[in-house]
Amino acid sequence: MKVFNLLLLLIATIISCGHGESEFTYYGSMGPDHWSEHYNQCAGKHQSPININDVDVIGRGYEEIKYENFDKEPINATMTNNGHTVLVRLIYDDQAPLISGGPLSGKGNYEFQQLHFHWGEDNTVGSEDRINNVSFPMELHIVFRNIRYKDFAEASQRDDGIAVMAFFYEISEEQNADHDYDTFTSNLEKIELPNSMAKVDSVTLFGLMPENRQSYYTYIGSLTTPPCSEDVIWLDFISPISIAGNLLERFRSLKTYDGTPLTHNFRPVQPLNNRKVYKAMPHERVHQEGGASSIPIVDAWDNAASTSSQSFVLCGILMTVVSILTFNWFK
Repeated sequence: MKVFNLLLLLIATIISCGHGESEFTYYGSMGPDHWSEHYNQCAGKHQSPININDVDVIGRGYEEIKYENFDKEPINATMTNNGHTVLVRLIYDDQAPLISGGPLSGKGNYEFQQLHFHWGEDNTVGSEDRINNVSFPMELHIVFRNIRYKDFAEASQRDDGIAVMAFFYEISEEQNADHDYDTFTSNLEKIELPNSMAKVDSVTLFGLMPENRQSYYTYIGSLTTPPCSEDVIWLDFISPISIAGNLLERFRSLKTYDGTPLTHNFRPVQPLNNRKVYKAMPHERVHQEGGASSIPIVDAWDNAASTSSQSFVLCGILMTVVSILTFNWFK
Protein backbone atom coordinates (compact mmCIF):
# COMPACT_ATOMS: atom_id res chain seq x y z
CA MET A 1 0.00 0.00 0.00
CA LYS A 2 2.87 2.34 0.85
CA VAL A 3 4.50 1.60 -2.49
CA PHE A 4 1.24 2.40 -4.26
CA ASN A 5 0.99 5.73 -2.43
CA LEU A 6 4.55 6.59 -3.38
CA LEU A 7 3.80 5.87 -7.03
CA LEU A 8 0.78 8.13 -6.86
CA LEU A 9 2.98 10.85 -5.36
CA LEU A 10 5.50 10.45 -8.17
CA ILE A 11 2.76 10.74 -10.81
CA ALA A 12 1.29 13.81 -9.09
CA THR A 13 4.73 15.39 -8.94
CA ILE A 14 5.27 14.90 -12.65
CA ILE A 15 1.84 16.33 -13.46
CA SER A 16 2.30 19.35 -11.21
CA CYS A 17 5.73 20.10 -12.63
CA GLY A 18 4.42 19.74 -16.16
CA HIS A 19 1.63 22.17 -15.45
CA GLY A 20 4.11 24.91 -14.62
CA GLU A 21 5.98 24.36 -17.87
CA SER A 22 3.30 25.99 -19.99
CA GLU A 23 2.66 29.22 -18.13
CA PHE A 24 2.69 30.93 -21.52
CA THR A 25 3.44 30.18 -25.14
CA TYR A 26 3.89 32.14 -28.35
CA TYR A 27 0.86 30.64 -30.08
CA GLY A 28 -2.67 29.38 -29.42
CA SER A 29 -4.79 29.84 -26.32
CA MET A 30 -1.78 30.71 -24.15
CA GLY A 31 -0.12 32.98 -26.74
CA PRO A 32 0.58 36.75 -26.53
CA ASP A 33 -3.04 37.70 -27.28
CA HIS A 34 -4.08 35.92 -24.09
CA TRP A 35 -1.22 36.81 -21.71
CA SER A 36 -3.17 39.68 -20.16
CA GLU A 37 -5.92 37.25 -19.11
CA HIS A 38 -3.50 35.86 -16.53
CA TYR A 39 -0.95 38.68 -16.21
CA ASN A 40 -2.62 42.09 -15.94
CA GLN A 41 0.50 44.10 -16.71
CA CYS A 42 0.71 42.56 -20.18
CA ALA A 43 -2.14 44.95 -21.09
CA GLY A 44 -0.20 47.98 -19.81
CA LYS A 45 0.43 51.19 -21.75
CA HIS A 46 4.24 50.97 -21.71
CA GLN A 47 4.88 47.51 -23.09
CA SER A 48 7.74 46.05 -25.11
CA PRO A 49 8.70 45.34 -27.80
CA ILE A 50 8.04 48.34 -30.02
CA ASN A 51 8.75 49.52 -33.54
CA ILE A 52 11.30 52.35 -33.55
CA ASN A 53 10.87 54.89 -36.34
CA ASP A 54 13.95 56.99 -36.95
CA VAL A 55 11.85 59.97 -38.00
CA ASP A 56 10.24 60.07 -34.56
CA VAL A 57 13.24 59.51 -32.28
CA ILE A 58 14.82 62.38 -30.33
CA GLY A 59 18.58 62.79 -30.57
CA ARG A 60 20.26 63.19 -27.19
CA GLY A 61 23.79 63.36 -25.83
CA TYR A 62 24.63 61.01 -22.98
CA GLU A 63 27.79 60.40 -21.05
CA GLU A 64 29.57 57.26 -22.14
CA ILE A 65 28.38 53.91 -20.84
CA LYS A 66 30.88 52.40 -18.43
CA TYR A 67 31.50 48.65 -18.76
CA GLU A 68 33.16 46.80 -15.90
CA ASN A 69 34.33 43.15 -16.09
CA PHE A 70 32.75 42.59 -19.50
CA ASP A 71 35.97 40.93 -20.66
CA LYS A 72 36.09 38.63 -17.64
CA GLU A 73 35.50 34.89 -18.01
CA PRO A 74 33.08 33.38 -15.46
CA ILE A 75 34.08 30.48 -13.22
CA ASN A 76 30.94 28.69 -14.35
CA ALA A 77 28.72 29.21 -17.39
CA THR A 78 25.62 27.25 -18.38
CA MET A 79 22.99 27.45 -21.09
CA THR A 80 19.50 26.03 -20.57
CA ASN A 81 16.57 25.32 -22.86
CA ASN A 82 13.68 26.43 -20.66
CA GLY A 83 11.07 25.76 -23.31
CA HIS A 84 10.88 29.44 -24.28
CA THR A 85 14.46 30.45 -25.07
CA VAL A 86 18.15 29.72 -24.53
CA LEU A 87 18.96 31.10 -21.10
CA VAL A 88 22.63 31.68 -20.27
CA ARG A 89 23.79 32.18 -16.68
CA LEU A 90 27.32 33.22 -15.79
CA ILE A 91 28.79 32.82 -12.29
CA TYR A 92 31.80 34.91 -11.29
CA ASP A 93 34.29 34.40 -8.46
CA ASP A 94 33.93 37.95 -7.15
CA GLN A 95 32.55 40.93 -9.03
CA ALA A 96 30.07 40.28 -11.84
CA PRO A 97 29.94 42.60 -14.87
CA LEU A 98 28.50 46.05 -14.17
CA ILE A 99 27.20 48.88 -16.35
CA SER A 100 26.55 52.50 -15.52
CA GLY A 101 26.38 55.81 -17.34
CA GLY A 102 24.44 56.53 -20.50
CA PRO A 103 20.70 56.67 -19.72
CA LEU A 104 21.53 54.97 -16.40
CA SER A 105 23.50 58.00 -15.13
CA GLY A 106 22.57 58.92 -11.58
CA LYS A 107 20.82 55.61 -11.00
CA GLY A 108 23.82 53.63 -9.76
CA ASN A 109 25.47 50.42 -10.95
CA TYR A 110 23.62 47.63 -12.70
CA GLU A 111 24.84 44.05 -12.26
CA PHE A 112 24.60 41.30 -14.86
CA GLN A 113 21.81 38.77 -14.23
CA GLN A 114 21.48 36.61 -17.36
CA LEU A 115 21.24 36.71 -21.11
CA HIS A 116 18.92 35.04 -23.59
CA PHE A 117 17.83 35.10 -27.23
CA HIS A 118 14.74 35.59 -29.41
CA TRP A 119 14.55 34.29 -32.99
CA GLY A 120 12.14 33.37 -35.77
CA GLU A 121 11.36 30.53 -38.15
CA ASP A 122 13.38 32.15 -40.95
CA ASN A 123 15.75 35.08 -41.45
CA THR A 124 12.99 37.61 -42.16
CA VAL A 125 11.65 37.61 -38.59
CA GLY A 126 12.92 36.96 -35.09
CA SER A 127 13.80 40.17 -33.29
CA GLU A 128 11.33 41.66 -30.84
CA ASP A 129 11.99 45.36 -31.30
CA ARG A 130 11.93 46.53 -34.91
CA ILE A 131 13.77 49.42 -36.54
CA ASN A 132 11.79 51.31 -39.19
CA ASN A 133 9.42 48.30 -39.37
CA VAL A 134 12.34 46.01 -40.19
CA SER A 135 12.75 42.79 -38.20
CA PHE A 136 16.09 41.06 -37.69
CA PRO A 137 16.55 37.26 -37.60
CA MET A 138 17.57 37.18 -33.92
CA GLU A 139 17.95 39.44 -30.90
CA LEU A 140 20.16 39.14 -27.82
CA HIS A 141 19.00 40.47 -24.44
CA ILE A 142 21.54 41.00 -21.66
CA VAL A 143 19.67 41.68 -18.44
CA PHE A 144 20.92 43.76 -15.49
CA ARG A 145 19.66 44.56 -11.99
CA ASN A 146 20.32 47.77 -10.07
CA ILE A 147 22.56 46.69 -7.16
CA ARG A 148 20.69 48.93 -4.73
CA TYR A 149 17.96 46.25 -4.72
CA LYS A 150 18.55 42.85 -3.15
CA ASP A 151 17.20 40.69 -5.97
CA PHE A 152 15.56 40.75 -9.38
CA ALA A 153 12.04 40.44 -7.95
CA GLU A 154 12.44 43.63 -5.92
CA ALA A 155 14.23 45.44 -8.73
CA SER A 156 11.44 44.63 -11.20
CA GLN A 157 9.01 46.61 -9.02
CA ARG A 158 11.12 49.79 -9.21
CA ASP A 159 11.31 52.36 -11.97
CA ASP A 160 15.13 52.24 -11.89
CA GLY A 161 15.53 48.56 -11.08
CA ILE A 162 16.07 46.76 -14.39
CA ALA A 163 18.01 47.50 -17.56
CA VAL A 164 18.30 45.43 -20.72
CA MET A 165 20.91 45.74 -23.44
CA ALA A 166 19.48 44.52 -26.76
CA PHE A 167 21.53 43.58 -29.82
CA PHE A 168 20.29 42.63 -33.28
CA TYR A 169 21.84 40.01 -35.56
CA GLU A 170 22.46 40.04 -39.29
CA ILE A 171 23.31 37.05 -41.46
CA SER A 172 26.87 37.03 -42.78
CA GLU A 173 28.48 34.67 -45.25
CA GLU A 174 31.72 34.92 -43.33
CA GLN A 175 32.03 34.15 -39.64
CA ASN A 176 33.08 37.19 -37.66
CA ALA A 177 36.34 36.36 -35.89
CA ASP A 178 35.52 38.84 -33.14
CA HIS A 179 32.54 36.78 -31.97
CA ASP A 180 33.14 33.09 -31.48
CA TYR A 181 29.55 32.01 -32.02
CA ASP A 182 30.66 28.76 -33.63
CA THR A 183 32.00 27.42 -30.33
CA PHE A 184 29.18 29.00 -28.35
CA THR A 185 26.35 27.59 -30.48
CA SER A 186 27.97 24.15 -30.73
CA ASN A 187 26.55 23.50 -27.26
CA LEU A 188 22.96 23.92 -28.45
CA GLU A 189 22.74 20.32 -29.61
CA LYS A 190 23.14 19.31 -25.95
CA ILE A 191 20.01 21.18 -24.90
CA GLU A 192 17.60 20.19 -27.64
CA LEU A 193 14.93 19.16 -25.11
CA PRO A 194 13.31 21.50 -22.55
CA ASN A 195 14.94 21.66 -19.10
CA SER A 196 18.24 20.35 -20.47
CA MET A 197 21.43 22.19 -19.56
CA ALA A 198 24.99 22.33 -20.90
CA LYS A 199 28.20 23.95 -19.72
CA VAL A 200 29.72 26.72 -21.83
CA ASP A 201 33.45 27.38 -22.01
CA SER A 202 35.40 30.58 -22.65
CA VAL A 203 32.56 33.04 -22.92
CA THR A 204 32.65 36.75 -22.06
CA LEU A 205 30.02 39.44 -22.51
CA PHE A 206 32.29 41.47 -24.78
CA GLY A 207 32.83 38.33 -26.85
CA LEU A 208 29.11 38.18 -27.64
CA MET A 209 28.70 41.89 -28.37
CA PRO A 210 29.66 44.03 -31.38
CA GLU A 211 32.68 46.30 -31.09
CA ASN A 212 30.71 49.43 -32.00
CA ARG A 213 28.55 50.27 -28.99
CA GLN A 214 28.39 54.06 -29.28
CA SER A 215 25.01 54.47 -30.97
CA TYR A 216 21.82 53.10 -29.47
CA TYR A 217 18.14 53.81 -28.94
CA THR A 218 16.73 53.94 -25.43
CA TYR A 219 13.18 54.02 -24.11
CA ILE A 220 11.02 52.93 -21.20
CA GLY A 221 9.31 49.61 -21.75
CA SER A 222 8.56 46.30 -20.12
CA LEU A 223 9.61 42.72 -19.88
CA THR A 224 8.63 41.05 -23.14
CA THR A 225 7.25 37.92 -21.50
CA PRO A 226 4.86 37.44 -18.59
CA PRO A 227 4.49 39.04 -16.13
CA CYS A 228 5.36 41.93 -18.50
CA SER A 229 6.58 44.18 -15.65
CA GLU A 230 6.93 47.78 -16.78
CA ASP A 231 9.45 50.56 -16.03
CA VAL A 232 12.26 48.68 -17.71
CA ILE A 233 15.11 50.67 -19.27
CA TRP A 234 15.87 49.43 -22.76
CA LEU A 235 19.08 50.05 -24.73
CA ASP A 236 18.81 48.89 -28.34
CA PHE A 237 22.25 49.03 -29.97
CA ILE A 238 22.27 50.02 -33.62
CA SER A 239 25.33 48.12 -34.89
CA PRO A 240 24.27 44.50 -35.52
CA ILE A 241 26.15 41.32 -34.67
CA SER A 242 27.16 39.27 -37.70
CA ILE A 243 26.43 35.56 -37.54
CA ALA A 244 26.62 32.79 -40.12
CA GLY A 245 23.26 31.43 -41.24
CA ASN A 246 24.13 27.83 -40.29
CA LEU A 247 24.90 28.93 -36.72
CA LEU A 248 21.51 30.60 -36.38
CA GLU A 249 19.89 27.38 -37.60
CA ARG A 250 21.23 25.66 -34.49
CA PHE A 251 18.81 27.70 -32.36
CA ARG A 252 15.90 26.53 -34.50
CA SER A 253 16.76 22.88 -33.77
CA LEU A 254 15.59 23.22 -30.16
CA LYS A 255 12.25 21.81 -28.96
CA THR A 256 9.39 23.23 -26.92
CA TYR A 257 7.47 21.37 -24.21
CA ASP A 258 5.02 19.90 -26.69
CA GLY A 259 7.85 18.55 -28.84
CA THR A 260 7.50 21.07 -31.66
CA PRO A 261 10.51 23.07 -32.93
CA LEU A 262 11.28 26.25 -31.01
CA THR A 263 11.27 28.52 -34.05
CA HIS A 264 9.15 31.45 -32.89
CA ASN A 265 9.77 33.03 -29.50
CA PHE A 266 9.29 36.74 -30.10
CA ARG A 267 6.39 38.87 -28.90
CA PRO A 268 4.57 41.07 -31.44
CA VAL A 269 5.30 44.81 -31.25
CA GLN A 270 3.17 46.82 -28.84
CA PRO A 271 1.68 50.34 -29.16
CA LEU A 272 4.11 53.14 -28.36
CA ASN A 273 1.32 55.27 -26.86
CA ASN A 274 2.75 58.48 -25.37
CA ARG A 275 6.32 57.27 -24.93
CA LYS A 276 9.38 58.91 -26.43
CA VAL A 277 12.34 57.08 -27.89
CA TYR A 278 15.78 58.65 -27.66
CA LYS A 279 18.83 58.07 -29.80
CA ALA A 280 22.27 58.42 -28.26
CA MET A 281 24.41 60.49 -30.58
CA PRO A 282 28.14 59.71 -30.41
CA HIS A 283 30.36 62.64 -29.45
CA GLU A 284 27.36 64.94 -29.23
CA ARG A 285 26.04 66.76 -26.18
CA VAL A 286 23.22 68.75 -27.77
CA HIS A 287 19.76 67.97 -26.43
CA GLN A 288 17.11 68.33 -29.08
CA GLU A 289 14.56 68.40 -26.34
CA GLY A 290 14.78 70.07 -22.95
CA GLY A 291 14.44 68.40 -19.59
CA ALA A 292 15.81 65.31 -17.97
CA SER A 293 14.69 61.89 -19.04
CA SER A 294 14.19 58.75 -17.00
CA ILE A 295 14.82 55.88 -19.37
CA PRO A 296 14.62 52.36 -17.96
CA ILE A 297 15.82 49.05 -19.46
CA VAL A 298 14.85 45.37 -19.10
CA ASP A 299 13.28 42.48 -20.87
CA ALA A 300 9.86 41.01 -20.60
CA TRP A 301 11.24 37.57 -20.51
CA ASP A 302 13.55 37.46 -17.53
CA ASN A 303 11.31 37.82 -14.49
CA ALA A 304 9.08 35.01 -15.67
CA ALA A 305 12.10 33.00 -16.74
CA SER A 306 13.73 33.40 -13.34
CA THR A 307 10.59 32.21 -11.56
CA SER A 308 10.07 29.43 -14.08
CA SER A 309 13.69 28.31 -13.77
CA GLN A 310 13.37 28.11 -9.99
CA SER A 311 10.22 26.02 -10.40
CA PHE A 312 12.04 23.61 -12.72
CA VAL A 313 14.83 23.17 -10.15
CA LEU A 314 12.36 22.53 -7.33
CA CYS A 315 10.42 20.07 -9.46
CA GLY A 316 13.63 18.25 -10.31
CA ILE A 317 14.64 17.97 -6.65
CA LEU A 318 11.18 16.77 -5.65
CA MET A 319 11.09 14.17 -8.41
CA THR A 320 14.54 12.91 -7.39
CA VAL A 321 13.50 12.54 -3.73
CA VAL A 322 10.31 10.72 -4.68
CA SER A 323 12.25 8.44 -7.03
CA ILE A 324 14.73 7.52 -4.28
CA LEU A 325 11.90 6.78 -1.86
CA THR A 326 10.15 4.65 -4.45
CA PHE A 327 13.35 2.72 -5.20
CA ASN A 328 13.93 2.01 -1.50
CA TRP A 329 10.43 0.64 -1.09
CA PHE A 330 10.95 -1.76 -4.01
CA LYS A 331 14.25 -3.06 -2.60
